[in-house]
Amino acid sequence: MNALSKDKNLNKYSLILSLFFVSSSLFIYEVLTTRLFSTVLVYHFVFLVTSLSILGLGIGAIIVFLYHDKFNSKLLTLMPVVLAISYIVCTLIIYKLPYIKLFLIYSVLASLPFVLGGIILSLIFKEFKQIGHLLYFGDLLGSSFGSIGIILLMDNLGFIGTLFVVSIMALLGGLFLSIKKRRQTILTLSLLTILLILSVYKPIRVNIEKNFTAYFTSPHTAISYFKQNKELDVKIEYTKWDSISRTDVIDVEDPNRKVIITDGGASAPMVKFNGDLREVSYLKESIEYIPFKLGKNDNTLIIGSGGGQDVLLALLGNAKKIDAVEINPSTIDAVKKYKKFNGGIYNLNNVKLYIEDGRKFIEKTEKKYNHIYLGKVFSNVVDYSAAMLSENYIYTEEAYKEYFDQLKDDGILTFVFNDIRELIKSVNTAVKVLMENGIKKSDITKHFILIENKVGFPNPVAIYKKSPFTRNEVKIISEAIKPLNIKIVSMPYISENPLYNYYQEKNISYGEFIESFDFNARPAKDNRPFFYDYTKGLPNILLYMLLGILIVAGFIFVYINKYKQLRKVYTYFSLLGLAFMLIEIPLIQKTILFIGSTTRAFSFILFSLLFSSGIGSFLSESKIIANFKKKRDYIFLMIPIVTVCVIASMSIIFRTQKDVDIIMKFFMVMILMFPLGLFLGMPFPKGIKSIATINIDRGVPLAWGINGLMSVAGSVLSLAISMKLGFNYSLILGGLLYFIIFIRNPLKV
Repeated sequence: MNALSKDKNLNKYSLILSLFFVSSSLFIYEVLTTRLFSTVLVYHFVFLVTSLSILGLGIGAIIVFLYHDKFNSKLLTLMPVVLAISYIVCTLIIYKLPYIKLFLIYSVLASLPFVLGGIILSLIFKEFKQIGHLLYFGDLLGSSFGSIGIILLMDNLGFIGTLFVVSIMALLGGLFLSIKKRRQTILTLSLLTILLILSVYKPIRVNIEKNFTAYFTSPHTAISYFKQNKELDVKIEYTKWDSISRTDVIDVEDPNRKVIITDGGASAPMVKFNGDLREVSYLKESIEYIPFKLGKNDNTLIIGSGGGQDVLLALLGNAKKIDAVEINPSTIDAVKKYKKFNGGIYNLNNVKLYIEDGRKFIEKTEKKYNHIYLGKVFSNVVDYSAAMLSENYIYTEEAYKEYFDQLKDDGILTFVFNDIRELIKSVNTAVKVLMENGIKKSDITKHFILIENKVGFPNPVAIYKKSPFTRNEVKIISEAIKPLNIKIVSMPYISENPLYNYYQEKNISYGEFIESFDFNARPAKDNRPFFYDYTKGLPNILLYMLLGILIVAGFIFVYINKYKQLRKVYTYFSLLGLAFMLIEIPLIQKTILFIGSTTRAFSFILFSLLFSSGIGSFLSESKIIANFKKKRDYIFLMIPIVTVCVIASMSIIFRTQKDVDIIMKFFMVMILMFPLGLFLGMPFPKGIKSIATINIDRGVPLAWGINGLMSVAGSVLSLAISMKLGFNYSLILGGLLYFIIFIRNPLKV
């Protein structure tokens, strides 16, 4: 490989540009695989498969570590071309083949491009480690632009179009590596031309995208549920795939109803409506309508209005003014597309539509409502536990406080859920919030009504009031459900739930009561918003992933244990991988609430951190930084200090600036993250420079390999800590690991 480092055609600028395009393509491909598997698998398997795939980066570097003498300069310059082809081939195999039950096959297929990417990155850094800070600058810059580029590409080109662009970017990376190599340049330019035509010509993209065999045959989708459980001949009538989700409208052989599917699982009914409420009066027989029998519904807020059925329920309940809030613009696009079918439900005079996050809306509105209604905001007809590992700010304690604050004195708050565990967790949250608001423990059961279906889906409903329910209100509900197949779970004066009646009457604390459940029934909080986490310990999937990664890392350690210098590299870059992800992951999760969108929070934080980390890498060999570390490398001390400052600042800024527009929020996040990212970008290239100075044989590929493995371990560990303790604990642990390096640096950078 020495021939590569002596190649006069490869100057530092061509190397930086090559890394920029390769890293950007890898980052976008990472998000693409997540979007792909989100439609085919349930959420926790998406997390597992994607994490195992990303391990490929570390595996690729380990391959170079073990077989470094097998690679030559010609092979490296061809590898970006192979990478570009692998993006398309591996993705289309997953896309076109029928659903595969053994998810490890998906992991292997999706990981192959990452393995190739890991080989490319580690080889370039190995041969040019003397300018590691510039190479890492190009790597991080590419990833940061990829984090923003994925939104623009998916929103404009869809999934397949974005896939072609990812391959084009890899080819551009190869082009800068093969400068003045005529045959390779011709090959690369030929492939570039073909892919440009494919990405621009829409009919080709659409034709490939619509034949999504894995999606149509997956048992984890709503389409499969309707086909198998309901024995319906389901047909997809409309599809839109953007950066937020894949949205389908399906015909379920019901002339009065269509269903909007998001990412294969979440479903929202769209009801046929011609403007005459008498034509949809049959909806009054559903459990979802019962809460609208109570009180005045003059001013109603519907969060998660989806296909518009909940709006019809409110209209049937004599609502005068309805504010409908829906986070997914693609769902609204689908409703508008079918306006002749649904009567233009969101264009009615007394309905005002807001396309934004429901939690953000309730935080900034100054209106008071008679009725706030959340009807199955998350509704996966296949597996309700699918969201176990995902954050949800709609159902946290802080959210409930805001809902109650925006109710009029006699207003009601309604939730419709999927199963009884969701209902119990909701009641536990409401009970805590109501008691904190001054409601006596002895009166708590008078503030909620709980009902559920006797047959079919339980669809439990919780109705809450700040004031006690009156006997007349209870009578209205009890008489309304008599002719229907609905049973009482808890109702004041008639049948109070024995669990909550016991808590109300006995001398036990709230904490003791929560622990008495056989599942995790404690309320979610904004600092750990995992409402669907029902496990009292860690979810098995996280334990198995951590164990698997540590076993692989253990084998590597045994292999290199006899080499003292390699042990130093191993320790240093393991700590870096863990620490970086322990900080990065919770920063993304904490920002979701402020931004109001998971996709945007992901892109904003990663762009801010990676871009500023790239600048930090570029500056890591500057005279200013050299003076800063004359006696001790204070960079490792600055990271935990700045992390604590970021935690404190986020709390203040996110609370006081929640009403500013999205552009301002982006710049606020950028400014907030820039100092932290600046320091986070310095340790890795400094470690590479130390390897070059000490001249540790095979040190660079080992550094990339173990850092890649521990980065995945760090993301899993961060999620585990955040779920059980909260985001701040993960951030603090990440900062402590950097402090450990400051106290005892294995490489003495």
